[in-house]
Amino acid sequence: MNKTVDISYKAKTFVEIVIATIAFFVIIAALFDINLGKITGESTLPLLEYIHPLKTAAFALALAASFDLLFLLFSPSIKEGMNALLLGFIAAILMTIS
Repeated sequence: MNKTVDISYKAKTFVEIVIATIAFFVIIAALFDINLGKITGESTLPLLEYIHPLKTAAFALALAASFDLLFLLFSPSIKEGMNALLLGFIAAILMTIS
């Protein structure tokens, strides 16, 4: 791999890890109704009352797919696009289910 592809791959991986971590904590907070009063001053975040965990997972997968497609611009092979298409397809299925 050349330097541009290597840097873009590391950036893509970092962004996907950040997206997955945020989605994980939002899903855990929504599922277990964790009291966030010490952090926000409220009993719970208003956003967590309306979020379905499957919609959160679908949104995170859609964001990850978009960054995979962005990485495809810097990748020398088209094989990288299959992962992005699969992630987008799964995200669409999860959105329709929830």
